[in-house]
Amino acid sequence: MNGGADANTSTVNATQKGWVDSFIATCEANGIEPILTTTPSVNNNGSLILHDALSDYVRSLGYRYVDFAEAVGSDSSGNWYSGLLSSDGVHPTQAGAKVLAVRVLSDYPEFMEN
Repeated sequence: MNGGADANTSTVNATQKGWVDSFIATCEANGIEPILTTTPSVNNNGSLILHDALSDYVRSLGYRYVDFAEAVGSDSSGNWYSGLLSSDGVHPTQAGAKVLAVRVLSDYPEFMEN
């Protein structure tokens, strides 16, 4: 999330796209299945940090991913479901963190296997 915002809802932040592409290439070069995540948009005290295009890019790649943006109800205004985003407008609350963790485990039940 700290690499900047998307320019708009259809233009992916080039820095973050490069990180995703590099991560995938490194995984594939080492025989590792990449697991990606979407990134929720946030409204950081009036400053919109938009990640809709990046999340759409991740969804389009054909790899498995955890849809964190969908799990918290992130929208193009940076709003999340009530009670999940802390007052700083960036980080999840304790309840939000639990929602994210549950999403990982529901999408990847094999993580609970011994």
